[in-house]
Amino acid sequence: MTGSAQLLLLVFRYIVAPFVSFGVSWVTAYVLAIPIGFIGMSLGTRIAGQAGIDILHAAVGFCGVISGARCLPQAHRRLGSFALLLLGLFYYYHSVAAWGDQITDEGKTINIDGLWFVRLIFLTFGGLLATAAIGGPSPVTKKSVIHETGSGSVAC
Repeated sequence: MTGSAQLLLLVFRYIVAPFVSFGVSWVTAYVLAIPIGFIGMSLGTRIAGQAGIDILHAAVGFCGVISGARCLPQAHRRLGSFALLLLGLFYYYHSVAAWGDQITDEGKTINIDGLWFVRLIFLTFGGLLATAAIGGPSPVTKKSVIHETGSGSVAC
């Protein structure tokens, strides 16, 4: 492969990584929302439902960051996973979370910033877990050394 083809492939990997991360995050959210919602409804408590949503956010952060980082070269995965985490948090903060006052069904005004802030923390936690998992040192492979002996060769 020529140098320009390698550079083009590298640029393509960096362009594709956020889209893979975004897609996997949404698929994870939809796949896990049904069982988590079912468990929360079957337990019948509001706390169980909120805990399930928080776990869902952590899983979305983890799966999104780890899948996007796997698109990047091994040498750039730690920094790339952190960049993907920041991109995801920026997107969530500006596009998903509903900040400010909301009106309930009874007509009361409540501030739900605390709820979205907790979800943002769990999303961050999941992404940081993925960054730690993907960014660890790669395992060193031991190469087999063959020693010549008088009666044959021995692999060490």
